[in-house]
Amino acid sequence: MRHLEYRLSERVILKRGDKIRVSAGPYFETKDTAGNVIRMKMAERGAMTFTAYCELGNTRWIEAYGKSGFAALRISSDDGGGSKLMPGFVACPYKIAKLRPRKGRSKTRVLNAS
Repeated sequence: MRHLEYRLSERVILKRGDKIRVSAGPYFETKDTAGNVIRMKMAERGAMTFTAYCELGNTRWIEAYGKSGFAALRISSDDGGGSKLMPGFVACPYKIAKLRPRKGRSKTRVLNAS
């Protein structure tokens, strides 16, 4: 099922075209020869534009696009995060926050600077 709106919290509703900030997400975990744990991020991050919210069974994701193109961002944590086919892969859900519009500089400040 595909929706053009998504309730992010009690007061925040994402609509098509809203700017969002994306963080967290999946990573690959391995150990080097010294035994230190190395985490490689395998996720989209940063500012993106919300397109749609989708769900299929227990899996939920947000469709968005940013500088690197289109992305499907999984936001459900139904499977516990591991992968039997790819050991070391941890499928953490993304964290999504709505960006507030930037405030422009006041015109009086710009006029006084000249």
